[in-house]
Amino acid sequence: MLAELQGDLDTAAKLRGQAAAEIALAQLGAATNATGVGLGTLGTSQLVVKVKSLAEAAKLKVADNNSKLKASGEAEQVASGEAGSVGPDNNLPNNGKQTGSGSYSGSADEAYDAIRSSDTDVDAIAANTGIKPENIQKVKDHLFNDEHVLDRYVDYGIPAETKRFDSDIKIAEAWKRLESGNHTDADIQLLKHETAERWIERRRGSGYTESHDRASERYPAPDWWSE
Repeated sequence: MLAELQGDLDTAAKLRGQAAAEIALAQLGAATNATGVGLGTLGTSQLVVKVKSLAEAAKLKVADNNSKLKASGEAEQVASGEAGSVGPDNNLPNNGKQTGSGSYSGSADEAYDAIRSSDTDVDAIAANTGIKPENIQKVKDHLFNDEHVLDRYVDYGIPAETKRFDSDIKIAEAWKRLESGNHTDADIQLLKHETAERWIERRRGSGYTESHDRASERYPAPDWWSE
């Protein structure tokens, strides 16, 4: 019986060093003082039952404290910007990005700026793909220059906003592959999807969500973001 009692205390101690065991012993002392019953007056079986009960209570207390500490730590991280600082609102899908994969990156912003300022990429992509330069220019403007009604989070209570698409490193990399002639089938699919999306947006006067979803019915956007 005494070996079993020691096992319960050892188990409690393993949960949080000696903290849980000390809680169990302290609660046991408080219980005996409150009832006026000393350890010596309890039978061995009664003592084992009592310590088992108090040790289990100590485990629950430690688990509850751990949960509170974890929640507090996460709240501090969000407040300080350390947790998931890639997006403006980590409670939203896609890290709060209206478009793309949800990855915020300074390198993506820089890549988009370089693409916007390039005056050779359109002709290079046209030569590499056999698509007319004017059509490549339309896709470039749609992706990198034009403003759109970004309404992805209206259902979350966030008003639509009119601005350029969020920069996305996957799209920037695809554009550079198209320019260099090392493009993939998925990169060509991107051009088709964006062409359809632009046409629907202009024809229907729709926001990004409807344009994107309708275009995806025939020309799905490349599934880079699941990689």
